[in-house]
Amino acid sequence: MTRIYCTILCTLYGLQLFAQSSFQVNGQFRNAARVKVFLTSDDRAFNDSTVTDGNGHFTLKGKLAEPRRVYLKFEGHTGSYEFFAENSNITLRGDANDLTQTETGGSREHTLFKEIKQQEKLANDYLVSLQQPQLDEAKARKDTAAMIEIATKSSFKWLDSMNNVRASFIRKHPGSAVSLLQMTYLISAKPAGTMDSLMRLIEQTPAGKYPYALKIRTVINNRMRVQTGTMAPDFSQPDINGKSVSLSDLRGQYVFIDFWASWCLPCRAENPNVLKAYNRFKDQNFTVMAVTLDNNREAWLKAIKKISYPGCSWVT
Repeated sequence: MTRIYCTILCTLYGLQLFAQSSFQVNGQFRNAARVKVFLTSDDRAFNDSTVTDGNGHFTLKGKLAEPRRVYLKFEGHTGSYEFFAENSNITLRGDANDLTQTETGGSREHTLFKEIKQQEKLANDYLVSLQQPQLDEAKARKDTAAMIEIATKSSFKWLDSMNNVRASFIRKHPGSAVSLLQMTYLISAKPAGTMDSLMRLIEQTPAGKYPYALKIRTVINNRMRVQTGTMAPDFSQPDINGKSVSLSDLRGQYVFIDFWASWCLPCRAENPNVLKAYNRFKDQNFTVMAVTLDNNREAWLKAIKKISYPGCSWVT
């Protein structure tokens, strides 16, 4: 009977932890007596503060719709401490003068956050070790051009390596909010099909229902709709006379959609090339739909007069 009673209590306790709908952060920091301490999120959706006691202790409580990255900062001290919070009892111990050495307990998500950070560091250290001899050699020759080329190529290798580390982490931990954070780094770096596959893994877990996961799914779906070979989504914009023009109005033609602005120097530099293409193919069922990002109508109209693609659809 005693064993059964214990089993029931342990089970209920476990369910209570699992179902916890709020968090509590208990902190104890040296060099932080009676100072204000802040806890904020990336988007400032979560923002709270309190004052430590004479021993640098503080408690912050709240509710999170999903586990998320937050930042701890002490008034009068430089830097902040980045960690993952979730609806659990979280402990923080450290020194306000050196937040990098802070110890965090009670957050499973933060344990995974430390894991991906360590993997990124190992990848970074390895790439630096490969790059350094080449940089040292170019520096000894005082070859600035070679140094820039080496650094540029290394940057691309570094980014590609980091993205592969992040993708592997997501496959290993699809149910983690930390994986959702990695998805934000990959969203514009990986093909839409790859992002969709990774997101489907997450969506097989409870994390797929997190508010942030739903936002990422929307972005991926939008990217999927504009992949090469898919039909461009229809949209309507007013032209220079205020008449609504839709992309579907140009159906049956080859349409080059040019997003530009009068203040965008690279866009203006490219305008002659677009005009050249227009003049070359306009008799072969080709047209241009120029969508401006201008807020100044006068500047927009003035720029159009200088460019002038006869027959082009100018919309804002």
